[in-house]
Amino acid sequence: MVFCFVVRPGVADYNSATAAKKMLDSTGQKVLGVIVNGADMRQEPYHYSSYYYTEKK
Repeated sequence: MVFCFVVRPGVADYNSATAAKKMLDSTGQKVLGVIVNGADMRQEPYHYSSYYYTEKK
């Protein structure tokens, strides 16, 4: 099974997010990616956004 890890700034701190990721790793689960939900981009001095498209096969 593959998971997408969702975190919210101000709710999930670094230590709790890291602990949750380690729990998933210890059970052999794979994390596909991380979604940062509810971030106020005016408050965040650095941010990166990426997307891509692939053709259906």
